[in-house]
Amino acid sequence: MSEDLVKSDTPIDTAGSTILSRFARHFARSPTSFDVELPDQSVQRFGRGAPSFRVTLKNHRALRALSSLDEGRFGDAYLSGDIDIDGDILPLFALRKDLKDLGKCTRTGERSLRIMTSTPNSS
Repeated sequence: MSEDLVKSDTPIDTAGSTILSRFARHFARSPTSFDVELPDQSVQRFGRGAPSFRVTLKNHRALRALSSLDEGRFGDAYLSGDIDIDGDILPLFALRKDLKDLGKCTRTGERSLRIMTSTPNSS
């Protein structure tokens, strides 16, 4: 198993390398150690020490969700069965602060647009 691991400071040299490069740069020095298994079954380790959990990406949709760094897309891919998570998931929740919630940004933008386009109350 360890011979399949790629150090986090080494570029991923698999079919998903271009898609995952942004994720790899973002989590290269993660304080939480975890593995990501790509659809071709190659494994990328992030952080130092034994991994707390493993994220298994089953297909191209999972690769795109993970590389987006968007918490909502990651969650949708997990619920759709494109991503599996094995091990202790509590450390995974600690990494949420490093992800975006684009849904929140969209909702804030929509709210701002409604405020800007609403007519003032004439009482």
